Amino acid sequence: MSSSMKRIMRILVAEEDRDFVEMIKTSLLHAGDQQYQVETVSSGADCLQKLRGEKFDILLLDHSLPDGEGLEWLKRFNKMGIG
Repeated sequence: MSSSMKRIMRILVAEEDRDFVEMIKTSLLHAGDQQYQVETVSSGADCLQKLRGEKFDILLLDHSLPDGEGLEWLKRFNKMGIG
């Protein structure tokens, strides 16, 4: 598939550290010919809301979010059949 035909990969980043989020975005801009659309949230609850309403190809979930552990949120998402 040529680069002009590649689908944009949608990534949801659940991370409260704004500097780390910017580093991720910058790294993805220089990650070859794949294009990425990065959206960010800073809590598990906000992540859940996004996942209920939109489809993402990749979820990057911080281990320690302000409203709970990332792994616990991931378990909730799986039980609910989303994510």
